[in-house]
Amino acid sequence: MSKLTDAFKVYGVSAEALDTKGSVIFIGTLPLKDNEKLIKNLCENAKNFIYFSPIEDAFLSNRAQKYIKYEAGSEAGVLALIAKSVLQDSEVSGDVREYLDALDEGYLSAESNVGEEEIEEALSLFEGERLTLLLGEDIQEHPDSDAVAGLIALICRFKPLGVSLPSGKELSVDKADILPPHIDELRSFDGTAVYFYPSNDERFYASAQFALAAKIKDKDEVIITVKSGEYKRVFEVSSELKGTIAILGVNEHKGFRYEVAKITKGR
Repeated sequence: MSKLTDAFKVYGVSAEALDTKGSVIFIGTLPLKDNEKLIKNLCENAKNFIYFSPIEDAFLSNRAQKYIKYEAGSEAGVLALIAKSVLQDSEVSGDVREYLDALDEGYLSAESNVGEEEIEEALSLFEGERLTLLLGEDIQEHPDSDAVAGLIALICRFKPLGVSLPSGKELSVDKADILPPHIDELRSFDGTAVYFYPSNDERFYASAQFALAAKIKDKDEVIITVKSGEYKRVFEVSSELKGTIAILGVNEHKGFRYEVAKITKGR
């Protein structure tokens, strides 16, 4: 069980099988690496979908109705903005309205790098539709899993929202009317961030923008130092990636997939 599925149990969120012909929002996944068959099925059959991720996936962003980039680690902030937008005109209890009113949209928007208008425009594509939220492997071990699960549960209490996991795993529990924790501060991954992808392919690659920020060049031998350990790799500049997050393939990685790294040239 992941941190997120454990939190789901507390809040009573039920994960269900994904309707591949419905309307879907992806959040927290590098799609073709986590479940290629599922993603291609959705691209071919889904009625419409929006893709939220810190890393732009060329295959999916070219097929989605909208791609929204957010800062790594700020998923709770993005979901808070979605919750406030979705529930702003809903009849909710007094404690829920108080919680929503206390959310600082300006702070959440600035720290997640997602505009309130961008959220509203994205959600307007789904008016009148039953929507499914597909939560990727990136956030299964999110350090703010409690807030992520709680915000999803809050939306589910008042709106017909389906929740699915790429693994297809289903959870069935009773809903709990518990408010999410207050979001006073979002996590920051400023600097050179690395996305750890469990794979036998141990490539380390990123955009030219990342290379400039890390002061390295294509084919350089580098040492990647993070809290979980040290890795030696040959760096590759990739034209398929944008932004300042690198991708590192590792045999096994536990915990949240994003880490701030120190990049030095190999000795």
